[in-house]
Amino acid sequence: MDKLREPQYCWQFWSCVKAVREKCPVYQKNYGKRCWLLSGCTTMVERAFKNCWDCPWYIQTGFAEAEGRV
Repeated sequence: MDKLREPQYCWQFWSCVKAVREKCPVYQKNYGKRCWLLSGCTTMVERAFKNCWDCPWYIQTGFAEAEGRV
């Protein structure tokens, strides 16, 4: 994926609508580049991820590789 076209925040990656973003603690606290550092991620609950490292956004960021999860 072209780095210039990659979503910069998790809510962009998931195309979260405004109503969802406004309820999400990750959005409220502007943790969209490192959402796994904040509990209560709306996307994780909605998409039934057991762990953040199962999320494509987490994997895309490169942190999964850096932490040896890929």
